[in-house]
Amino acid sequence: MTAVKVRRRDSRRRSLAREGALAMRASRFGAAPRIYAYGDDYIIMDPVLGPALESVIERGVEVGLVERALDAARALDTAWILHSELHRPWRNILFTDGAAVILDYDSAGDGCGNVVRLVSGLARRIHRLGAIVKGGEFRLMAREYYRSGCDRGAYEDIKHLVLKTLGL
Repeated sequence: MTAVKVRRRDSRRRSLAREGALAMRASRFGAAPRIYAYGDDYIIMDPVLGPALESVIERGVEVGLVERALDAARALDTAWILHSELHRPWRNILFTDGAAVILDYDSAGDGCGNVVRLVSGLARRIHRLGAIVKGGEFRLMAREYYRSGCDRGAYEDIKHLVLKTLGL
């Protein structure tokens, strides 16, 4: 079974090829569903049948799912893909049986910082995270994460703080 994303005729984008290439790169790092082929008008990929982050958060915060979302954002940073929508992650992160995947790379670019953007986005609806995002400790960690080129150690510090705040 596969899923196909098709460029709409009324789309302002001329091609899905760039998005397909970025999604394929992200999939190699485990951050996106497997991409089989892409062209100007289509992307063929594994379907993602799990819930979106938005519906998961509405039922209550599940720490394991937040951890999976953080790991997917970290995978994008490792792939050096900066997703432009993770400050509003609600429909772009979907969950499969064992992982989270990130969709829609149409406005993504090169770079890192997805983890910090995701935590900031989550803080808008998860009030316990709101306090740490405004606090000095997270800001220092975020600054270090960017300064280090999104180093694994800096990621682990942020992840530990988020999970501790959520009660893990």
